Amino acid sequence: MLLTTEKRLSGGCSSVSDSVLKTKRWSLQANIEVFQGYFLLSESALKGRRYLIVLDDAFYIDNFFDNLWSEPKLEDNCTEKLVLGLPKQQGGAAIVTTRSEELAKEMVGEENVHPLLPLQDKSCREIFEDSAGEKMKQLLKDQTDHDLEDTIMSKLGGLPLAAKIMGNIMEQELDKMPANTTSFD
Repeated sequence: MLLTTEKRLSGGCSSVSDSVLKTKRWSLQANIEVFQGYFLLSESALKGRRYLIVLDDAFYIDNFFDNLWSEPKLEDNCTEKLVLGLPKQQGGAAIVTTRSEELAKEMVGEENVHPLLPLQDKSCREIFEDSAGEKMKQLLKDQTDHDLEDTIMSKLGGLPLAAKIMGNIMEQELDKMPANTTSFD
């Protein structure tokens, strides 16, 4: 689908006209162009409203994405900064997730970075067991040594999504095994 929009923006910018070709696989540059057009056009629509924008797993930054919560300078080019598309009034928020602390600091400022620590093994194990089902719980319970449990927990690294996915995979694998099987050997 081809989306063409033109809208007068506040803040000294005359107008923005972007054409965005949506495809199933966008290159990084195409994604940046989509963000630029979308957020710059959204500034007037977002002003005075509550909004939440999530930029998940950010891994690359250019001048467009830096300093999200700073006030834009008059000399900033209206097509070169995401910050111009985010109204600073109350009610709006942006969440950026990234594995790079430096990238996070550049995007939202050091005072807005909140590092998330991995889960403790107990919490991670609960998520894993809930996802893996009763067969896995019983298998772990029947283990005399905790090698299997320790191996699984070390692979999960305290990451809840990894625990959920690994649990789902283990449940599928256990369902394929004959009923009288008591181990993975």
